[in-house]
Amino acid sequence: MAKTAIQEMIMVLMGLLVIGMTTASAQTASLGPGEISCTTADSLSDIWFRHTYITQRRPISATLSVTARGRYRLYVNESNVTPPLPTDNCHHPVTIDIDVSGYLRSDSNTVAILYHPVDPHDHQIAVCYYGVGRDGRPFGHNADGGWLCRPVDEGSGDGIDRGYTQTVSTACWTPVSAPGRLEIEGTKAASEPRRVEIEEAKAASAPRRVEIDGRTADSEIRTAASELRKTDSALRRVSTEMGVWPLATLLPVRVNRVTRVTAPRYSERTPEGIAYEFVTGFYGFVRLTLRGAKKGETIIIGGRKYTCNGETDEQITTAFEPTYHRRVIVSGDSAFDASQVQRVDGVSLMTTTTYNAYPY
Repeated sequence: MAKTAIQEMIMVLMGLLVIGMTTASAQTASLGPGEISCTTADSLSDIWFRHTYITQRRPISATLSVTARGRYRLYVNESNVTPPLPTDNCHHPVTIDIDVSGYLRSDSNTVAILYHPVDPHDHQIAVCYYGVGRDGRPFGHNADGGWLCRPVDEGSGDGIDRGYTQTVSTACWTPVSAPGRLEIEGTKAASEPRRVEIEEAKAASAPRRVEIDGRTADSEIRTAASELRKTDSALRRVSTEMGVWPLATLLPVRVNRVTRVTAPRYSERTPEGIAYEFVTGFYGFVRLTLRGAKKGETIIIGGRKYTCNGETDEQITTAFEPTYHRRVIVSGDSAFDASQVQRVDGVSLMTTTTYNAYPY
C-alpha cells in the first residue's frame, strides 16, 4: 500500500514537472519567420508596429498572416481590419490569416499593428505579407528589421483610433528587433524549399490557386490578371462633369471615436477597493493617471491587472476592452495606496461606420 502511494506521488510530481517545462518552452519559443519585437518598451507596454510596402501597381490579392501572443489591432492604410480574435487562449501563439485585398492602394500600402501583451514575453509578434501582384506573379515578405516600432503614448490618446500616423511624429519610431530576414520572391528560402499557398480571388466560377515554390505562376493566373485589368478600365470608373475617378469596391470600416471625457462624481472605499462612481453610464474605457507607484506594483482596474513601471507619471487604460461603465473598482497589491491615483477619466466612445474606396 505504501509503495503504491509513493509511486502515485512520483507520477504526480513528474506530471507537474512536464507541465512546467512545457509552459517555460512555450514562453521562450520563437514565433517563426517574420518575428519582430520592440526593445524600447517593457514587456507589458502596448506597442505600435508599422511598415510601408512600396508597389508599382495595386496587387490583385494580398493576405496578412499574423502570429501573436496577446491581443492586437491590425490596420491597413488606416483602416481597421482586425479579425475576431480568440479570447480564451491568448497566452499561447495563435496564427490568423486576414484577406486585405480590398484595402490596398496602387502606390504604397502601410501596415500598422497595435499590440497588447497579456504576459511578459520576449517573442511578441510575427507577420507575413503575401499575395499576387498585378503582373500575375506571387510575392511574399516576412517582417524584418525594416519595420518600425514605438511604445504607445497613453496620454495623447495614441492608439484609440488612428494614432500611428496622426498624433506622434516619425522621430519617435525606432527599428524593430528582428532575429532574421526572409523574403519570398519566387525563390527558395534558407536551406530547404519553402512553399506558401496563396488563395486567389474567384475568377469565373471557381477559385484559382498558385503555389510559391520558385516557379512562375501558371497561365490561369496570368489570364485572370488580364481579365481583371480589362474590368478595371471598363467597369470601375465613374464619370462626372468634374472628371473621371477610378474606384475600388466601397468597404465599410467601423471606427471608435472619442466623444466625451468625464470625471467620476465621487469615490468611496469599499471592501473590494476604491469605487469611482460616474452616476451616468457610458460606453468606452477608463483611464487612470498614477503618481508615486513603485516599479512592479500591481494595480487592478475593472478586473484588469496592470504592472507599474515606476515612472513619475504613468497612465493605465482599458482601451483594448471598451464596454459599458458606471461604477469602476480600483484595487491593487500591498503597495497600492489611493493617493497614487491622481486622476480618473471616463472616455466615451461612439462607433461609426465609414466607407473607404481606393483607386486601382
